[in-house]
Amino acid sequence: MSPPGPTPRLYFDNLIRYSRNPLGFLEEMVRQYGDTVFVEMPGYSFYIINDRKSVEEVLRNKDGLFIKDKASHMVSRVVGNGLIISEGDFWKGQRKAAQPAFHPGCIAGWAGHFTEYCRERMGTWHDGQVIVIQDEMMKTTLRIIAKIIFNVDVTKQSAEVGEAMVDVTDYFSSILNFIFPEWLPTPANIKLKRSVRELNRLIVEFGKGDASAGEAAPTMQDMLRSAGLGGDQLRDELVTFLLAGHETTALALSFSIYLLSKHPEALEKLRAEIKQVAGGRPIAVEDYKQLAFTKRVFQEALRLYPPAWSLGREALQDCELSGFSIPAHAQLAITSWLLHRDERYFKDPLVFKPERWESIAEHDLSFAYIPFGAGPRACIGREFAMMEGVLILGTLFQTWNFELVSNTPLEFQPSITLRPKKPLEARVKKF
Repeated sequence: MSPPGPTPRLYFDNLIRYSRNPLGFLEEMVRQYGDTVFVEMPGYSFYIINDRKSVEEVLRNKDGLFIKDKASHMVSRVVGNGLIISEGDFWKGQRKAAQPAFHPGCIAGWAGHFTEYCRERMGTWHDGQVIVIQDEMMKTTLRIIAKIIFNVDVTKQSAEVGEAMVDVTDYFSSILNFIFPEWLPTPANIKLKRSVRELNRLIVEFGKGDASAGEAAPTMQDMLRSAGLGGDQLRDELVTFLLAGHETTALALSFSIYLLSKHPEALEKLRAEIKQVAGGRPIAVEDYKQLAFTKRVFQEALRLYPPAWSLGREALQDCELSGFSIPAHAQLAITSWLLHRDERYFKDPLVFKPERWESIAEHDLSFAYIPFGAGPRACIGREFAMMEGVLILGTLFQTWNFELVSNTPLEFQPSITLRPKKPLEARVKKF
């Protein structure tokens, strides 16, 4: 039996509806047709998979029957054949080579940069200044990850990286670019290629950093080279870690600040915890495990506004999910945006409730709560991102208040990541 789905009245009907409001369209599909939906579009049809058991089948139990989907592989135009794209034995070798860099001991050794660079960024603010939250968080996390990968300070180049990332985000937020071939000289394809050339230039520049200057531990680049990576393979991993290693955390931090600014009770509780744990001294890596409520705030922000909002897979052969026939080469969309807002898994799913994580553990919600993916291909940087997010949140709110300039609801630009459509502005005031 084939899954149900909308029958387009006109050839481009579903494409137009999706383009206007991707998140709203997906919500409407599962509301009308259930957990498995076939969406027919010119050039790019796909199946929405939205029940926990089927997600587990795809991401873990039968993961050998699925590969990354066509949309995911389009990202190779930016990151090459890096860890988030590659498949099979090649991926296993890459994962093994990269794993030592994400050992808890390595993360703890680098974590001093999380708070140090956050404090330095805050030092550029003045009382009453209006900032764009996501821009400030991007500059902070980019500087952190560049220091860890290359042992360089990229403060001066942050604008160049930011501009290239905006171009990449704009490109992948338009479904039309998933339809037109890469070789076609459309304005979007030309702009993307120019941005990729700029990123490649910056990677070469960053890679010349002195790994011994002011850094006792080896850089991530050193560790990958020691594992035998070089040439294009090394470049692909460096680009992957530089881009994925700063944008998703910066967005999660931005959404955390937004939510805390709208929920004074949660903010008061977070501040009380920071004061109890650190007193008047700066937040340090040793405080991480004690910042339990701060971690819950970060978890809840990842639930409501997951930066990695969608995962894609392609079926290698005919299979069955939730009683429905899925043909070989079918494109599957697993969206954390939908799963995280499902009342079957979360009580009051649209409400910001960090306290919910006091009584439930993430493993109790496996394959329903997937901000870092799930299964063998779950994000290798999960623990890195969690520690970075919690320590930076603690550092920020130890000193500053954030008053949102606008109270209008958030609008989003779903691309590779979930970005705010408009600048998220706040007035910072000393606490």
